[in-house]
Amino acid sequence: MSLSFVIDAWAACAPGVDTPQRWSQWAAAPWLPEGKPQVALAAVPPLLRRRFAPLGRLAAQAALDLGGEATLAGAADLDDNPTVYASRYGETGRCLELLADQACGNALSPTAFGLSVHNAIGAMIALTRGDRRNSSAIAAGRATAAAGVVEALALLDDGARSASLVVYDAPLPTSPGPGACAARARENARCTCAGRQRATPSRTRRRNFPRACRPCGSACPTRPR
Repeated sequence: MSLSFVIDAWAACAPGVDTPQRWSQWAAAPWLPEGKPQVALAAVPPLLRRRFAPLGRLAAQAALDLGGEATLAGAADLDDNPTVYASRYGETGRCLELLADQACGNALSPTAFGLSVHNAIGAMIALTRGDRRNSSAIAAGRATAAAGVVEALALLDDGARSASLVVYDAPLPTSPGPGACAARARENARCTCAGRQRATPSRTRRRNFPRACRPCGSACPTRPR
């Protein structure tokens, strides 16, 4: 099967490279963008903006720059211009934080869990734009970008007049290592790997409840059973 397509418009966003002019400079002399992205997401309501992690901010800014505001005249428009979100790793950082919290015996946040799934970024972008059109989220290892193109072409072949493709990725974060529970203890006083006394409500006697901590192998005080 052979399919041809035309790129009507494009947008991209990376740390230090966020305008067409800067991308033209990058194309002439490519370099690896580094650092934390500075993405304002001014078009996103504050309550929704706070849910975007750095990778999601990059994807959302590129998608909004490309697609603008979604305007759906009727049900017939729901089949037009579907969006494919392609990412090799997605929000892996959120997943590792949840695993570290679980290993330390901390309660897991339902909101953090919901935002860690692979289609969460696409869903939040759709909420931002009020967009009810079809979208999909895929991952295919090193071939993720190519798989996204294939998915978009399949949608065109299936009858869509146009399709949007959003490809986003970031380096994998480091996994929780020794002292991961101690670091979290300094933040929320829930767990420590130094064997110190755990803070408990005043009506409960302070005690240590040592248990092996899986990330670091030392004793972590946990709640009494």
